[in-house]
Amino acid sequence: MFERLVLTAAFVFLAACSTELRGKAQPYDPRVPNQIPVIMDPRAHWMSQQFAPSQEDVAYAHRGFDVRAATGTPVIAAAPGRVVMAFGDVMHGQQVVVDHGIDSDGARVVTRYHHLHRTDVVVGQVLKRGDKIGQLGSTGAAAVFQHLHFELRRGETIQKADPVDPNLYWIDGVGRVTCFEPGRVYPERPIRITYPTTCAG
Repeated sequence: MFERLVLTAAFVFLAACSTELRGKAQPYDPRVPNQIPVIMDPRAHWMSQQFAPSQEDVAYAHRGFDVRAATGTPVIAAAPGRVVMAFGDVMHGQQVVVDHGIDSDGARVVTRYHHLHRTDVVVGQVLKRGDKIGQLGSTGAAAVFQHLHFELRRGETIQKADPVDPNLYWIDGVGRVTCFEPGRVYPERPIRITYPTTCAG
């Protein structure tokens, strides 16, 4: 266990020097139950932090995953939907919330995009998968370096949607990180995601 933590810390330190690292996913925090084996698309920017649920005995939670890339990297819609919020706050900076509608199991699905350098959408705008939402940045007190914090939430309403591990909802299957490919035909239901930043090539 100790060796794994040391190796993880070393990887984080070395990789933090690069914003163009691709095809790598940071391991889950050891305290996270039900960890999902993640298979990265080699074209995708580094997934630098994983989901961690709220737990009674652990004072730590991370409601989505983080994508580490250069400031200005295009942030794109992970699924078709409608912009329901585009605003800024002290903690999470510039952010956008997209409502993807009701899934086949009756839950409303929402995605959130935090720490944007710039937003390129307005409330009410209808998005196709892959449409540009804004640019990756480092706005907000919770952003110590440039990255995108991405969340997927499910629930009865937008306000009552709870964070879930996005790695459960890739369009190519659980844990199989899927880059958006223009021209590919994607099924509309069930609601599944593609990577929220543009991939290489």
